[in-house]
Amino acid sequence: MRPLPNITRGLIRLLATGFLLAGHPVWADIMTLTSQNSVIKIDPNSQAGVYDWVVDGTDVMYQQWFWIRSGSDTHEYSVDSSNFNLTAESYSGGRGLLAYAGHGYTTTIRFSLLGGSPGSNAADLSEIISLKNTGTAALTLDFFQYANIVFSTGHDTVQFLNPYSVQQTAGGIYLNETVVNTNGLVHHEANVYPRVVNSLNDNSITTLSDSNYAVGDATWAFQWEKTIAPGSTFTITKDINVVDPPPSIPEPASVLLLGSVLAVVCFTFSRRGAAFRSA
Repeated sequence: MRPLPNITRGLIRLLATGFLLAGHPVWADIMTLTSQNSVIKIDPNSQAGVYDWVVDGTDVMYQQWFWIRSGSDTHEYSVDSSNFNLTAESYSGGRGLLAYAGHGYTTTIRFSLLGGSPGSNAADLSEIISLKNTGTAALTLDFFQYANIVFSTGHDTVQFLNPYSVQQTAGGIYLNETVVNTNGLVHHEANVYPRVVNSLNDNSITTLSDSNYAVGDATWAFQWEKTIAPGSTFTITKDINVVDPPPSIPEPASVLLLGSVLAVVCFTFSRRGAAFRSA
């Protein structure tokens, strides 16, 4: 099998492009990303979020989406809720961007899909989330990513290999998600559906349980907490890949090295961001 490019290449590709996509944003549209053997669909207007990820004809995604709670909130809200306004949407090929405005902060989500060769059953999705404090006082945010991956067997296993890396397996297919910059990552949870998503929607404050293992209709989530100074931005970088053989899990030293590379490229990206936003 032809190996899929590693997470370093995928994330650097995502950052270095600067998302200078052709044309004007398409507002409130279903976003479709395509790359080689892989197609992803994203609904920016509902909790369905990333609701399809087809790799060589097999759909491995039921739902992946994001929730946020600010220091003054009594519970977390999904980014598609009435607490936020969708301010930008753009996509081309395997790259896309969504931007939401909240109360005193903005959330920008950048996607980069890198498909594998046809028949490889392999693909890679890099995501960069930027939370910017647009107010005049420090702001504490809790950010959640929830994932419900569906394999064909319907009986799968989720295991956190460490606090920043989770693996889901079923039917010989492996899906791995790695948080690249672990700054602000405070909790995680593996659990059977629908316990995690219900906790995010129950109108009360959620703190993930740090449980590491679930079997059945298994789901997982990560939780970040960060106090952001006025005018400053907190950035989360993550990578998800689907492969036939078990993917390698980066050692902490490798993650730190990649984080240093990303910091340099992020500086370049920040100088290009204005050009994209005015496109």
